[in-house]
Amino acid sequence: MVKVLRVLGGSLGEGAVWNWSTDSTFTVSIATGDSITVDPSVSAAYFVRAEGVCDTTGYARRTVHVRELSVAPGAAFADHMEFCSGTVDALTLSFSGGFAGTGALAVWYDDPELSGIPVASGNNVTIPAPLDTTTYYVRFEGDCNTTEAVSVTVIVNPVPGPSIAGQMVTCVPVEEAYLVTGFGGSSFRWTVEGGSFSGPDTGTMVSIQWTGEGPGFVAVTETTVSGCTARADSSVVKYPTPALLTIGGTGDVVCSGDTGILYYVDPRPGATFEWTVEGGTVVYENGDTILVDWRVPAGIYSVSVRESSAEGCAGIPVTMQVVVGGPVIDLGEDTYICDGETFEIMADPGYDSYIWHDGSGGLNYITVEEGWISVRVTDSLGCSIEDSIYLTVRDLPEVDLGADRALCGDEGLILDAGPDGAVYTWSTGDNNQTITVYQGPRQVITVMVTDAYGCGSADTVVIDECNPEFYFRDIPTAITPNDDGVNDVWNLVKLSTYTQATVEIFDRWGTLVWKSEPGYSQPWDGRNMRGDLVPMDSYHYVIRLKTGSLDQITGVVTVIR
Repeated sequence: MVKVLRVLGGSLGEGAVWNWSTDSTFTVSIATGDSITVDPSVSAAYFVRAEGVCDTTGYARRTVHVRELSVAPGAAFADHMEFCSGTVDALTLSFSGGFAGTGALAVWYDDPELSGIPVASGNNVTIPAPLDTTTYYVRFEGDCNTTEAVSVTVIVNPVPGPSIAGQMVTCVPVEEAYLVTGFGGSSFRWTVEGGSFSGPDTGTMVSIQWTGEGPGFVAVTETTVSGCTARADSSVVKYPTPALLTIGGTGDVVCSGDTGILYYVDPRPGATFEWTVEGGTVVYENGDTILVDWRVPAGIYSVSVRESSAEGCAGIPVTMQVVVGGPVIDLGEDTYICDGETFEIMADPGYDSYIWHDGSGGLNYITVEEGWISVRVTDSLGCSIEDSIYLTVRDLPEVDLGADRALCGDEGLILDAGPDGAVYTWSTGDNNQTITVYQGPRQVITVMVTDAYGCGSADTVVIDECNPEFYFRDIPTAITPNDDGVNDVWNLVKLSTYTQATVEIFDRWGTLVWKSEPGYSQPWDGRNMRGDLVPMDSYHYVIRLKTGSLDQITGVVTVIR
């Protein structure tokens, strides 16, 4: 390291200089001046004095101390490089190579940052053995420098902690599976007392057949891939399984609908019983006894019971087959017929007897009347059942198209089949409640009305072709247009149905006197087309209908004053 040495104090005489040397005799001068720069590799003393014409002064001395640098260790070691956790109590750490400089000390750490608390210092140091894999670092730390560190890794393999899972209280004879949880890659070997293996005694799962009385014992030893071992074991409590039961009672053959049928087993001290009834309903249960209602269709059902001992061991279920007799009868849903129809119903075949509500027998029943219909059937076991339906007689739709008639004029006639229908079928092809017919050749019109229940009624009406001469047979033959409010105009009421008809009035010489607008909306009042009153006389008229096969009506009307 470069150092600058300077002269402090003193003064130079005439012609004097400051002279520097590395020995006190100043045999060799190394420099002159009031300062020098030095870079010694080892500690060294430096001397300075004033030398002039008149005199030479005494010297001043300054020693430059050079401290030695440390050199990093070459390698680190441990007396146990790999072991199973907990099998080594103490660990000796050492290093080789390197050089400890001035004031330097070998310091050990267990963190790669070398920033924590040192675990030891020196060489061949002993520390407590680690429980996990640990890397130790050593370096020289001195006055001048801290070296790089070297490391040694001590591998600590974990000791397994196997755990056994399975039934530790069981009922014999039985085969139980036992599992062990441990490290991946480990091997396992099992031992057993009070039972025997049903397969291999190695692996993560084994099957053990437990038999006989007395306690059982199961153990497993785990060996990891690194050779570390551990053992787990457990005692197994064995209880005997209950012996088979016998179900008693009076209900192995019953009728559908029977209630309170008794079933029981012989009681045993401390035992509990689990009953299972297929189909029936348990209405009373008291341990070894039950009562069952058989409100089910005919068929084969079962009653089962399973005993559990005071120690909780469940026996083999015992089952009694129960034959439930009873006919299965279904007359269906309530139904209906249309008024005038006959209803026939048939009961399900295959039974010994059939009694209908009116006392009659046989499979079939026929009626036309509304009311309840029921039948009771009995099978070969003497079991009976009854079913009923209600028969409704529906009224037919009311349909009235009116009396036969002739249709005159060019306006239509509305035929109404009534509101009772859901479907209307007309002979004309229409399907509405009402249709409109018009004058024409003779028509025979029929409608079938079907209601929402499918009941139907029909009606027919005949529409005859119009005979205008007959239709207009009551045309007035005279008018008295004198403004007295009586018979002042020639009213042709029936002509209102002919919207395009015209009326023409002629005098006795055939001269046209008056002509109406189409439809004859303004009746003739005895005036000519100029508005003058015509003379009292008889006049010929022509009514032009403009529809039908007979297009016009003629006649005479007399004007009287």
